[in-house]
Amino acid sequence: MPTTRRKQIGAWGEKYAADFLMRQGYKILYKNVFLRVGEIDIVAKSPDGAVTFLEVKTRVNAMPGEAERAIDTRKIKHLYRATKLFCLQKHIDINYTSINFEYI
Repeated sequence: MPTTRRKQIGAWGEKYAADFLMRQGYKILYKNVFLRVGEIDIVAKSPDGAVTFLEVKTRVNAMPGEAERAIDTRKIKHLYRATKLFCLQKHIDINYTSINFEYI
């Protein structure tokens, strides 16, 4: 699949995910955060106040669970590093802040 088509599908998925999250009571803080160690698709505040880092996986004509399997150990490590750097840059004390990792 050409890169531009993949990006269009990804952008659509991220918009759809953000809209869904807002309907669930989340407040979207940041989208598409690019850091030198990786990207964070969505940073949101959950209804219970936790800072939530979300990985969005969009698939077309996928089998159930296919997007979920795309989040491998390497991706989790990148997300964890990006989250730590993001928290440092935004002065979020990870010792005193509820933080969630989710995928959608």
